[in-house]
Amino acid sequence: MALFHRIVDVNLTGTFLCCREVVAVMRGAGYGRVVNIASVAGKDGNPNASAYSASKAGVIGLTAWFMVSNAGLGGIRIISNLGGFPALLLYVLVLLGLIRLIVGSFNSENKARKVDKTVD
Repeated sequence: MALFHRIVDVNLTGTFLCCREVVAVMRGAGYGRVVNIASVAGKDGNPNASAYSASKAGVIGLTAWFMVSNAGLGGIRIISNLGGFPALLLYVLVLLGLIRLIVGSFNSENKARKVDKTVD
């Protein structure tokens, strides 16, 4: 039972907690996108993987609930992806975007320091 609870905690509870926090920020901004990674196992089941299948089915339902509860907020979109290669591609694109964001903020900070030194 401990393993079952751990899988559900990570896959379903973790998704809920992240969405709850991110959607609150997106509501304030009036814009945002969330893509929850579900699985075909959540739709069709998977032999010998009851916790995984149940948790991913929960992610699909949770995503639908978040979509409905945020309907009418215009700029906010919340969807789930059933995984596979498109999800892998999405992960890579998100990671590349985060890397560019982090590197860009460091570059901007360094440029600002250089400007400060030349002004002094």
